[in-house]
Amino acid sequence: MSTPTKTAEVMATRAAARRVWLIADATWRDARRQRLFQLGVLLGAALVIAGRLFREVNFGETELRFLTDVGLGAVTFFGALLAIALPAQSFFAELEQRALQAVLARPVSRTEFIAGKLLGVVTVLGVFCGLLMALIVALVWARAVELDRAGVAVAVPWKELCAGGALAWLRLSVVAAMTMLVCTVARTALLAMSVSLGWLVACQLLPVAQAVYVRGEPTWGTWALRGVGLVLPNLGALDWTGGANAAWVTLYGASYLVVFAALAAASFRSRDL
Repeated sequence: MSTPTKTAEVMATRAAARRVWLIADATWRDARRQRLFQLGVLLGAALVIAGRLFREVNFGETELRFLTDVGLGAVTFFGALLAIALPAQSFFAELEQRALQAVLARPVSRTEFIAGKLLGVVTVLGVFCGLLMALIVALVWARAVELDRAGVAVAVPWKELCAGGALAWLRLSVVAAMTMLVCTVARTALLAMSVSLGWLVACQLLPVAQAVYVRGEPTWGTWALRGVGLVLPNLGALDWTGGANAAWVTLYGASYLVVFAALAAASFRSRDL
């Protein structure tokens, strides 16, 4: 391959990356001003602080782990709602306001548009996780200092906090990619959010159903659930546990994120606007 050809390819790649970044930046700036994002942060913070008020429930290391679990639960729950609502709201707002047609009239491909939108939403979710995790760390650290001054030996679960926060972001990113895929097929934001919520519930219940079927004799239902398990990600696998292989879990979540993003781009390319 000649040098001019390589140079042209590099310039084209940089131009495409810049277009994706501009779309992501616009999505991020729009989402952070929405009340939905602000409400999610406030509700999540309220639940985290509420967990601090129940410190009498457990003591010592158990209490700190309780605060950690409550905090990560708040990140996961309210983050999942944002991961469903933000992509649907952003995508269909552009579609209904005819802004999408104006963007695609420029040298922007549909794949770049989906990549930019998803990157912007993932950035918002990262900020959401970062804000709540900072609050959780502050509360856990403050309580650990109080217990230490009281002469109670404690082990702060920093590893669980860091790994749990990172995996929570990855988990929410997978949900956002799932929702983006649904948006490229659905005709209304309400339908997209409803289907995505149902999909999320199915992903949560799938491991339970598989565990029930595994206990009995192998049947067609067992094989069907195994097949469904290849399509639906096991989001429970993205919850940090002490014995989990962090590299494998990260690869598992990232694989579904890439697959859903690619399917969303392919689906959007064939959609009539």
